[in-house]
Amino acid sequence: MHKAYSPVPFARLVIIGVGILSTAACRQGDFPAEKKFANGCWPLSDTLSFVYQNPAAGQAFQPTVSVDFQEGYDYQNIHLKVIAVAPSGKREEALVEGEALDEAGNWRAEQRGSSHAAAYPVKKPFVLQEKGTYTIQLLHNMRDTSLCQVKWVGISDH
Repeated sequence: MHKAYSPVPFARLVIIGVGILSTAACRQGDFPAEKKFANGCWPLSDTLSFVYQNPAAGQAFQPTVSVDFQEGYDYQNIHLKVIAVAPSGKREEALVEGEALDEAGNWRAEQRGSSHAAAYPVKKPFVLQEKGTYTIQLLHNMRDTSLCQVKWVGISDH
């Protein structure tokens, strides 16, 4: 006698596979704005930016920031700021916050060779009130002027 087919385990495998593929698809080089830090430090004055075409007023927009941390990252968390500058020049800010390490010092990020990668969505999506070309900016929002042990950062428009 054969067991009855159950779509539930297959569905779980499909969902897991899609998650792995989407994570693998968003690697360095796949972002509208990204930066590799040669010395491993991200100065506060270094703002990443890209142009985003908003197709209609009132659209929700929730970018995601990806970070590759190096061993020795000095903080448990990371605090970033995303700024959306509308065609009219009006600015709107959103925070991106995430845990890089737990309280015991264990990484909350996926290990990739000698670094640890994590993705953090904007906490509250923007509602872009104007149709047209926006400038999206990313900067770190930490207490120090340079955020060290950061190898790479990228911001996606999805």
